Amino acid sequence: MLKSKVLWRFTVSFLSLVIFVTGCWSSREVEDLAIIKMIGLDRITEEDVAMWQVSARIFKPELSPKGETSKSATEILVKGTGATIQEADLQYLKRIPRFPFFGHMNSVVIGEQAARESIEEVLGIHMSHVQDRPRTFILVTQGEALDILGAEPDMASTISREIAAIMEDKAKKFGTSMGVTSVEFVECLLSPDRDAFLPKISLYYSDKDEKTAKKSIAVEGFGIFRGPKLVGWLNKEQATGLLFLCQKEVKGASIIIPIKDEGNLFTYSVHSTKNRIKPTMEDGKLSFKVTVQIKGTIWEPSGIE
Repeated sequence: MLKSKVLWRFTVSFLSLVIFVTGCWSSREVEDLAIIKMIGLDRITEEDVAMWQVSARIFKPELSPKGETSKSATEILVKGTGATIQEADLQYLKRIPRFPFFGHMNSVVIGEQAARESIEEVLGIHMSHVQDRPRTFILVTQGEALDILGAEPDMASTISREIAAIMEDKAKKFGTSMGVTSVEFVECLLSPDRDAFLPKISLYYSDKDEKTAKKSIAVEGFGIFRGPKLVGWLNKEQATGLLFLCQKEVKGASIIIPIKDEGNLFTYSVHSTKNRIKPTMEDGKLSFKVTVQIKGTIWEPSGIE
């Protein structure tokens, strides 16, 4: 009896092992995938016809002789055009002999013209995609998204990693902007009492001569939306004010505010903030009293006080 129980347990364990180590029948090796890391969407005109231009950064793994992914992996830039976003996608995907995978996409950049017309089509396709990531960052640029995707990273190994790192942490800590995910953006668009906004990404040149200078990126300011359409921009200083208002608390920030007092220039470094917004009705008009409490450090040329 004991022997039969042991044999039964062994059989079950062996069958379970066989099932789990064989892997999924539909799995694909990484070298067979075209891993999309970033997408750029633009509205352009070709021969007086409005078209969609879709650009993509695709992860290109460099495999070692042992079959392992090398740290020197890079990204390639591709683009396609079409009457619809899907047609533009297919134009570049059909040139790639790999299976497209969007599950690791970390950011979407929307060009100004596309954002001003309407981003309903962009969001509809993005949110309904089977491989959509709800925490994908969405950004907007004053020029073409294609130019942003063609920039070079300063510190990260690829431009998609650099943008993701800035959006996750650095932009808010330096008071220049903040990351907005696709879910957060849609929530703002559906809100009846507030306008939506997206971080503004621009090209940054290392030299005054733009033809020879290295082309990287900078995230400063916001694009403001009224419904699904872009209607204006906030600069760096206005973006800092928006952060103070829309964030109940900004922790661990390194925001610099220059202050003049009796001809002397001081620098106030903001480390944390708290705000309180109180609506009031005066003469039939709604107004708001905003109180922002700031903790920080005053810097002088002679040192810290």
